[in-house]
Amino acid sequence: MRIRLGSLRWRAIGAVGVCLFAVGCGSGEYQKRLNATINRLKEQSAFAGMSEPIALPGTKLTFCVPKDFVNAADKADDPLHKKLLSPGPLRPEQADAGAFYMHLTESKPELGEDLPALTLHWGRRDPATGGKQDPSSELMYALQDALPNKELKWEEVSLPTPEGGALTWQKLEASGNMEFVMVRCADGTLTGAKRMRGDLHLYIHKHQESEVFVWMVWRVPELIAGDVGLESLVKQVGGTLKAKAD
Repeated sequence: MRIRLGSLRWRAIGAVGVCLFAVGCGSGEYQKRLNATINRLKEQSAFAGMSEPIALPGTKLTFCVPKDFVNAADKADDPLHKKLLSPGPLRPEQADAGAFYMHLTESKPELGEDLPALTLHWGRRDPATGGKQDPSSELMYALQDALPNKELKWEEVSLPTPEGGALTWQKLEASGNMEFVMVRCADGTLTGAKRMRGDLHLYIHKHQESEVFVWMVWRVPELIAGDVGLESLVKQVGGTLKAKAD
């Protein structure tokens, strides 16, 4: 099904190109319109397979995640899912507004049937309830204490939106030993939690209309880092943040 949908999208892009060629061939304006349309369709196709908008607790904002992500809140009675939802000392970034994870569906013979999962946590600071201070500095200092790195430095990144725009986020990366939930690849059962080496990617954004600071924290186990396509996931999720429709 995914292959067929992808084929149809590219056919649509080709059809748009033919139409624009018919009305504007030979002009610089034609080329600009063609490029803009193709880029817009490419960006829209990148967001295929995303969930319906999910409310960010304590705010009037929503976001989407890939449909194969598991929402820990849906299984909050399970001790391990509850562990994902609790900030705790191993999550100094204070991201307690939502927890999701993605696991591999095929095991690696050399590593066994249970593998660590990639996790995504959301945090927020609503000026109506938690003050207007930018949390960037305190989050960075907390990470420096928990995951000693020689230097942590914020980097500005632009994440595309489904509508063809872009959202500006500040990005921070750290690495070290941290806790990950373990998942049985065959059926998705959580089997425990282990400390192991991984990378942490922290993104923070100030939503201009609401003045709410939001941040998403991606934890990627080193064992599966080459299998998850983190860069594409960040673009898909970060670009979907928006205010709820009235």
